[in-house]
Amino acid sequence: MPVLTIRYTHILAVLVPVAVSLAAYLQPFVPPRLLFLDPLVAAMETDACCKTYLGIMSTFGILLWVATAAVCVFAALVLRAQGANRRIWEFAAMAGLLTAWLALDDAFLVHENIAPKLGIPQIAVLLFIAAFAIAYVAKCWRVIVSLDPVMFGLAIGFLAASVGIDVLHVSTSDLHFLAEDGAKFAGIVCWTWFHLSAMKRICDPREQDATQNASYAGQAVLAGR
Repeated sequence: MPVLTIRYTHILAVLVPVAVSLAAYLQPFVPPRLLFLDPLVAAMETDACCKTYLGIMSTFGILLWVATAAVCVFAALVLRAQGANRRIWEFAAMAGLLTAWLALDDAFLVHENIAPKLGIPQIAVLLFIAAFAIAYVAKCWRVIVSLDPVMFGLAIGFLAASVGIDVLHVSTSDLHFLAEDGAKFAGIVCWTWFHLSAMKRICDPREQDATQNASYAGQAVLAGR
């Protein structure tokens, strides 16, 4: 099992989104919530429609979701065509599909708006996402641990914190939006950083064997406990 080491990239992946979120919160020009809300929701809350800054933090997050999904799916197709180890390309494929769904849900407010209008409870969509995420980790944890478990843990931690704040502390204050959506943005940045660096490594033939061997070593260590 790899040693959990905090690297400068981990610190940078946290500091950058935190700094951006704080800048959005502290800027004196518009109410911060208009920058954090979904663009459509922000447009309905202001008479200043439609300004390019509405929902800009949400839009940045969606762009990162989409970029990550595209890279992961493309990597999965390439690895599959090259005859790479199944564990490797399945990791890329599941990461891409999960991220694509998160992008769609975030962009079109599926669980908040579309699903309820179709008669599908919001909780059902959230449970589906949670089940998909659990299946991804359960299937691919060996590869994840062999790559960068710290960055992946940061992504999951921030995203979970965002969901927790949303569920446990309902508020419309600007500070609430900073905490909830700031944590979400930091989680998305860490998620993107982990997966883009992972795809770069596993698409390198020189790294594939090392990743595969490390994942098998991790399995053997846990099995021996």
